[in-house]
Amino acid sequence: MSNVLKVAHYTRTVGSSQSLRIQIEAARSTLSSYSMDRIVLFTDRGSARQGRGLDAQPQLNQMLEMIKDGKIGTVVVYDRMRLAGNVETYSGIIKLFYRYRIHVLFVSNYERPFHQSNLAELMESAILHEQLRRIVRPMKA
Repeated sequence: MSNVLKVAHYTRTVGSSQSLRIQIEAARSTLSSYSMDRIVLFTDRGSARQGRGLDAQPQLNQMLEMIKDGKIGTVVVYDRMRLAGNVETYSGIIKLFYRYRIHVLFVSNYERPFHQSNLAELMESAILHEQLRRIVRPMKA
């Protein structure tokens, strides 16, 4: 039995019109540095902002359980917004990442690397969520 930790590739799409292709393509070169038997894919469909939090993301929950079980050491994800639709949920996720010393790799060209400081990472997330709120609010009006 191997004690080599798995690499989680987490993707999430909102609605049927959004393709996962961009997220998968962005992760391709990062994932190619790992053997295929180490990679575990997790994909959720739907919004994390609909007030249901992690209940709307069963695959993310499964990934987090595998982290708690000591089976995953690295998470590859397109950007911070894929993980959570609000700062409070994101805070809980990153606390788990820090507790289990998870190596987090964001693969979007526009995303800054995961911060080793909890406060810096929360500030990064808060800024992104505020920017999204300002974009979405005028669209709903």
